[in-house]
Amino acid sequence: MRSSQAATRLEKRGSHPISVSATSTRRNTLEYYEKSALPTADLLLSNAQKAFRAGDVGYLEYAQALGRANDIRLGYLDALVGYNEAVIGIEWLAGK
Repeated sequence: MRSSQAATRLEKRGSHPISVSATSTRRNTLEYYEKSALPTADLLLSNAQKAFRAGDVGYLEYAQALGRANDIRLGYLDALVGYNEAVIGIEWLAGK
């Protein structure tokens, strides 16, 4: 992975540790979304669809569940943008 190699070089030089730290933090956030939050959003959506089709919940509850699932997905996309920006910053600092 090129970005981790660039980050390692920056860490060894001791320059811009905040950028390296921010990238690591953002990668951890991204992993949380990929391993936990996105599967939860999928489950929430699936359960909401089943309950709505069965008549167990009304349209309002169904729409609220869709909103929560979409909020999780938007959070993931925000985390992805933040991570990509941090990697681009590191690569720029490393001269790539």
